[in-house]
Amino acid sequence: MPPWLSVSPAKGRLDAQGSELTFTVDPGILGFGMNETPVMLTANMGGETVSSPIVVVTRVDKHLLLPSAWAIGLSSTPHFARLSQRLKVLDSFGVAASWQARSDAGWLRVTPSGSTGSGSELVVEANPDTLPSGQISYANVTILPDDARINPVQVKVALWKGGDAPETSRWMIPYSRIVADPLRPVVYVHNGGQAIDVYNAYTTHKVATIIEPGMIAGAMAVSPDGGTLYVYDGAASQVVTFDLQTQQKISSWPMRKLNDGPESLLVTRLNGVDLLLNSYGGVTRGEVFVGAPGLRGFVVASANGQRIFARRSSGEMVSVKLDYTHLFGGVLEVTGPPSEPFTAAAGSDIAVAADDSSIYTAGSGTGYCARLDPASLMPTDHFSVQQGVANNVEVTTDGRVVCGIRSIDLTADLWVHSATGAVIKHRRLAGAGTALRGRSLVLTPDGNVAVALTDDSAINFTGIGH
Repeated sequence: MPPWLSVSPAKGRLDAQGSELTFTVDPGILGFGMNETPVMLTANMGGETVSSPIVVVTRVDKHLLLPSAWAIGLSSTPHFARLSQRLKVLDSFGVAASWQARSDAGWLRVTPSGSTGSGSELVVEANPDTLPSGQISYANVTILPDDARINPVQVKVALWKGGDAPETSRWMIPYSRIVADPLRPVVYVHNGGQAIDVYNAYTTHKVATIIEPGMIAGAMAVSPDGGTLYVYDGAASQVVTFDLQTQQKISSWPMRKLNDGPESLLVTRLNGVDLLLNSYGGVTRGEVFVGAPGLRGFVVASANGQRIFARRSSGEMVSVKLDYTHLFGGVLEVTGPPSEPFTAAAGSDIAVAADDSSIYTAGSGTGYCARLDPASLMPTDHFSVQQGVANNVEVTTDGRVVCGIRSIDLTADLWVHSATGAVIKHRRLAGAGTALRGRSLVLTPDGNVAVALTDDSAINFTGIGH
């Protein structure tokens, strides 16, 4: 019998009732892939040896370390600094695996070692003293398992060192879509044409323009590590991808077009693989279709990518749990049926806490943003704001909740709350007689700057750090 396979009991007595055998596989020894292993069962019956062959079929997925975040955005300014972040490191098989962490930059320190089974955390801490001002500096953290049979992973880190975030600042440019970078303090915006403008949220200046000739840009999404921008191109009914380090086009592939194209795109990372979800309900790995979880509408994901929430056009919220196996060329597994719709909490926007402990919605037809229980999707409490219709909600990595409301005459349309619900600050972004646009508010990864689009054809920047 091969060393990765054991049987219990290995021997015994056989009677008329038969005997039960338990086969156990050690996936760490066996490794990734599918195997069919013949095993011969032998019994002595009345002095005669009787043999019967069986085949043990095994399917072992890739063994991975999985960090709770694939990108970390830090910052250092005269009056605000976010210089550290804590990560959990999990094992894809759910076993205890020891690891070591290494930084490739002298200004970034990391926890040297830990274990997935001990509850230890990987702490990333930056010292910006030697870094250039007015620039983004980059580092990579490699997490190496002590067991060479487990695949190592890498987390990207970026740190902005420069001036403070603006109190409020705006440019009168009619953008229609906005998405934030999970690594850098930049946002990507467009007005439906062939150009995607890139703004530094701290300086509020346009720092680059990504152009795809002839493109009619629609929904956008950024990969969890900040490496790739996905854009739906309505002119050619396709998805176009861009490398965000070089800002050059990578590839494109067809995506069917209904009406004006997908309402939203979402990139989530499951077992180390980036999957693109669209509001039509399909999921692709690059251009390869891998499944349909049965969700349609605006979609968001939990931090670990294992749970997807969708807001349907009817206002219902639904959720499914996902898994991804590398076997059979890659297959998406829907591990549970869509939950029963919960209409009252659906709202017009959805956000998920970095530790997946809470779900937040911008209430439908109310002046509230609500916190939901992640299991039942029932509201547990509300965040008070002035009267109006809550149409945006975001949550920072440290738990602050940012709620935007649609109102043309109130003194504030952006409210920042602590994790316990206390109001920290509030601001007015939209001009007189206009309002904050729905699902058009994003945050920098350090949680210090909010950027929003408003109905008066403006892109707005405001500091929300504390």
